[in-house]
Amino acid sequence: MIFSNSAHKTTDKFKMMFIILFLGFLGCQRRGNIEDHTKFDKIAGQGSTSSYTFKASDGLLHIKDMSKNSINLIASAPEFSFTITKLVDEPIDLTINIGNIPKNTEIMNYGTGSSVNDIKDLWLTKTWDITLANHVETFSTTISPQDNFSFLAFGDIQQGLESFDEMILRMNEEDASFIIGLGDLTSRAQEDEFKTLVDLYQNLDVPIYSSPGNHDVFQAEFFQKYFGSASYSFVFRNVRFTSLDSAWARLSDYTWSRFENWAKESADDIHIIYSHIPSSDISGIRAGQWSSRREAFRFQSLSSKYQVDLIMFGHVHSFDNYKNAGIQTIISGGSGGIPENFDGVERHFMRVDVDVKTNGLKVQMIEVP
Repeated sequence: MIFSNSAHKTTDKFKMMFIILFLGFLGCQRRGNIEDHTKFDKIAGQGSTSSYTFKASDGLLHIKDMSKNSINLIASAPEFSFTITKLVDEPIDLTINIGNIPKNTEIMNYGTGSSVNDIKDLWLTKTWDITLANHVETFSTTISPQDNFSFLAFGDIQQGLESFDEMILRMNEEDASFIIGLGDLTSRAQEDEFKTLVDLYQNLDVPIYSSPGNHDVFQAEFFQKYFGSASYSFVFRNVRFTSLDSAWARLSDYTWSRFENWAKESADDIHIIYSHIPSSDISGIRAGQWSSRREAFRFQSLSSKYQVDLIMFGHVHSFDNYKNAGIQTIISGGSGGIPENFDGVERHFMRVDVDVKTNGLKVQMIEVP
């Protein structure tokens, strides 16, 4: 009888512990939501002081901080433009610092009377002194011209953050223009993880543009605080790249409308989409797919209608290469998260070679021991 009572008490304790942990998990999940990400994306790259307003085209620059005489930015694309509007009559001298950009970036296309001077050129970060003479001034960037190019992609670092430097060393061996992050860059979405990630990224030879994963949004503010927009699109060498925020296993209404516009605009050009959670689980092994089959069908239908050329996902800690609605689709979730080994592939990243003259894509999976 005493044994029985003790067993019941022990069982009750375990039940209570489970309930507390489960409620804590739910609380953690609720701290981030898709509405918060949408609000950020709507105002990304916009800010003002008493003397000027700043607006980045398509939200492709994230404002880290700004003051009367300086502004610090993080780029979500290799090329971009921004507009500064003066709120005062006299000329304004601004120091503009932009991180996560190609090393040969130059600011161009500004009006007569204004000036731009390079004052510091660090690896993937550059600083300019700008004098604004005109009321409204639009600036754009360009890098050294080239036709064909390559980019890399990886997903799901998670628990592998401590050994991710090995991945960086191997990716630096590739001749690429930039890297695409397919989400789940962290395990718990804690700020210390994002800080560690930013420190590690300083060792990359090229910039990185990421889409958030479900592990990155438990605390919604940190992904966008450090990397900028969650859903965004840019054009590089006439090739469109589109990040779709699928971290909640669906897209927001705002993202849906933007996605369709982006797809229409690039229907006749190469269009590459990257996101975290696959729209549909083609293998049926993990149920790693969007929460609504209707939304998944809508995504695939629009992608097919507007002739998307390549879709890249993470989330499943393995590798897969298949066609869905006639579109080549890659799953690459092997950058450090616990491997699922559905196909014997563990840690790896992707390399994609783009031939802009023939609209050709060559996709290669590269394993990292």
